[in-house]
Amino acid sequence: RHLCITRGARGVLALDGADHRNLPSQAQDVFDVTGAGDTFTALFGAMLFAGAQFYDAVTLGNRAAGLVVSRVGAAAVTPADTTTHACHTDHNIHDAPHCGRGAYLS
Repeated sequence: RHLCITRGARGVLALDGADHRNLPSQAQDVFDVTGAGDTFTALFGAMLFAGAQFYDAVTLGNRAAGLVVSRVGAAAVTPADTTTHACHTDHNIHDAPHCGRGAYLS
């Protein structure tokens, strides 16, 4: 069983069976929190659907939410925004499970 609890400035608590991790917030400068939770949920869910590992999906969702809050108003996050540790192959959703840590969607 898996559970994620987003905690704003305190990051995300992710539970995977008996294992749990506290991921700190990735926000650098916070201007507007509009859409942060939606962004986390969308990226997290899409990555799981694409076959990513649980903690990889949590990490990417957390990173994307941190980027969104650094912009004023409801903001979009592009794949290029989340590529710190991304694979650089086809960038296709179907390739995400083969990319390893930090895979992202195009």
